[in-house]
Amino acid sequence: LTQGTCTPCSYQPKDSVWLSVGVCNWVCKEGFKEDGQFCVQGSQAEKGVVLLTLGLNTTRASFEVQKDRYVNALALLLRVSPTLVQVTSGRRQEQALTVSFRVETFQDLTKGLQLDLIKVNEAFIQHGVPTAVQLQFEYQKQA
Repeated sequence: LTQGTCTPCSYQPKDSVWLSVGVCNWVCKEGFKEDGQFCVQGSQAEKGVVLLTLGLNTTRASFEVQKDRYVNALALLLRVSPTLVQVTSGRRQEQALTVSFRVETFQDLTKGLQLDLIKVNEAFIQHGVPTAVQLQFEYQKQA
């Protein structure tokens, strides 16, 4: 890679979209789910929701300014479109701001991807936002 030149992304499966400019990460389109390096038609019965609660090293005002960066970081980490990540609540608790997110996904995060504070914070650092001090999550399968 030389200055001023971009290296093209080498692989994008059918029925997927790029997550962001400059990074070769893709996510399956709505109605499809990731199966290895492919996107396959998913049924509503396989759809699930991840409920995340994070204790963040930030203020409410700072979070509001950087909310899109937090959403994009979680979307990239969870391999979903940012439109499927919603902030559901936020409140100040002791030294951290506690923020809850709701993420629609075809991935069961209790299997496969292990979601932990280190991975979440790596994603936040990549997106230039303050890190988390606490993580709780729950996966709910939707019927």
